Amino acid sequence: MLFLKPKRFKVVDSTQKIAKEMAAKNCPQGLIIVADRQKESYGRLGRSWSAGVGGLWFSFVLRPKISLQKILVIAPLIAIALNKAIKKSFKISSKIKWPNDILIERKKVAGILVEASSRGRKVDWLVIGIGVNVNNRLPNFLQQTAATLKQVCGKNVSKEVLLESFAREFDLCYKKFLKVGFSSFVNFYNKNLSFYNREVIVFTDDLSQAGINKGIAKTGKLVLKMPQGIKRVSAGTLRLAD
Repeated sequence: MLFLKPKRFKVVDSTQKIAKEMAAKNCPQGLIIVADRQKESYGRLGRSWSAGVGGLWFSFVLRPKISLQKILVIAPLIAIALNKAIKKSFKISSKIKWPNDILIERKKVAGILVEASSRGRKVDWLVIGIGVNVNNRLPNFLQQTAATLKQVCGKNVSKEVLLESFAREFDLCYKKFLKVGFSSFVNFYNKNLSFYNREVIVFTDDLSQAGINKGIAKTGKLVLKMPQGIKRVSAGTLRLAD
């Protein structure tokens, strides 16, 4: 198994910060930090994340022997494993929203953050942060855009069951990825992709681009079908156009 026994905390500023500090100190691959609550959790682009008691908040360390160019496929790989774990654990229908979210009925239930350190053109370490709304209470301002597994299932569900299921799924995905690459995962990812073949808008910095969501390529980039041709996007924020 890839993962070590989790290091658990009641309250931390951020599991991501702790994991990055330990990665920089040469901790082993598979280190996993789990917290009941985070006071300063964050996601992509430094956005804050509500991380109260009842949710599943954790970060872990990877040391894949890959080039920096291949980092783009890590978030999709993790999304596949997390989506599988949610479906198998709770028998509910969830979808992957590019680049790093899990949705249930268009509401966000989980997010993924990948941060990296490199030496030359090679990855030294990756720290992956995952937040899942499980039994936690959502702030009022998130009620329209986010959901918890408790709300979807109609009862409290087990964070530990989900964590163990994710660990198993990702262990399998990661070993296969290291052996044969990411291309064998592309079709599965796109079949489970939210807003596939729909018109979307992708926001990147100060630019917005509209097109038909054709899923991801084997590089991990999003493929947009635009009037002027095909555009591949490596990062951004995706929204449904209608």
